[in-house]
Amino acid sequence: MRSKHSWVAPTVTCALLACGETATIPTAETLFSPEPGTNFETSTGVVQVDVDRLDDNPACVTIDGEVPGIDGDDECTGSSTPVSKSITLRCNGDVNPRTIRQIKLAFTWPEHGELHVSASYSLDCSSGRGNDDAGAPPKSVDGGGGPQGNPGQSTNPWVNDEMARAVTRTLDQIRCDIRCTDPTSGGKVGSIDCEGGGTATWSVDVDILGGTADSTFTYDHCSYVSDEGDHLTIDGELFQASSFAGDGEERGTLKVNGDFEGVYTSNHVFHDHERDGGFVTVSCTEHSRSDLAGEVCAPNNLETQHPFPDYECSGIGCP
Repeated sequence: MRSKHSWVAPTVTCALLACGETATIPTAETLFSPEPGTNFETSTGVVQVDVDRLDDNPACVTIDGEVPGIDGDDECTGSSTPVSKSITLRCNGDVNPRTIRQIKLAFTWPEHGELHVSASYSLDCSSGRGNDDAGAPPKSVDGGGGPQGNPGQSTNPWVNDEMARAVTRTLDQIRCDIRCTDPTSGGKVGSIDCEGGGTATWSVDVDILGGTADSTFTYDHCSYVSDEGDHLTIDGELFQASSFAGDGEERGTLKVNGDFEGVYTSNHVFHDHERDGGFVTVSCTEHSRSDLAGEVCAPNNLETQHPFPDYECSGIGCP
C-alpha cells in the first residue's frame, strides 16, 4: 500500500528559514500590490510589483493567459516579457461587470530553478470603455487563481480540480517508489526508471549542524501510471525545505502531459513529515480522460488555485 500523504523523507527534511538562503523565496502575496484577489471596481487596474524581492534574478511576465518562461540565456519565451515595477490591467473589449485578469510570473531562484506565481484581479468592464483611470480605491475580494475574461463564459464543468488531484497523488506514489526501491547512500539519494520511460531522482543536501536538509525531486520525462489509473508524463523539479522534525514547505513548477496537459505548481507546507496545508495551482490546456467527457479546462490557460486537502478550486473566478 502506497502512502497518500507521508511524502517527506523521515530522515532528510528541512525548514526553509534555517536553510542558509540569502533571501526568502517570494510569493504572489509578497510580490504584488494590491493583494491578489482585489476587485478594482473600474475598467482598469494598476498592480505594483516589488521587483526588489526577486533579488535581480531573471523574471518574465504575461497578462494574456499564456504561461511565461525563461530560456537558457535568461531571455523571456513566448509572449512573456521582462517584469516591470507596474502592470496595467485593461478590459480589452470585454464588457462584463466582473472581468478577471491574471498576471503570471516566472522567475529563477538559486538552487530552485524556474518558479511560477500568479495573481488574479477583477475589473468592472460594463462601461465598455476599458481604458478608464484606475479611479476608486480597490476593494478586496476572495483571492486566488481565476479566469481571463468572464468567469461564467463556460457552462461546462472544469477539470482543473481533477488535474490537481491526479498530479498530486501521482507525485506521492513516485516518491514512495524512489524511497522504497532505491534507498541508496544512506537514504540521501535515490532514483527510479519510470514505468513508461524517463526517470525520477531524489537528492538531498543535509546540514547536520543546522538540523536542516534541502530535498530536490527531479522528473525527466517521467511517464507513470498511478494506482488510480492516472497516466501522466512529468518534467521539472520540486524543492522541499524542512527541519529534521519534518516541518517545512515545497515549491516548484512541473510541465504535465498525458491525461492532462498543462502546468502544475506546488506551494505545499508540511508538518511532522505529513502534508499539512498550502495549495497547488494548475494551468490546464487540454485533457483526454474519457470519464470526464463534457468537462473542460478552465478557459484561456487560466491558472487556478487548489488548497489542500480537497484541491477544490478556490478564489476569484472559480465556477
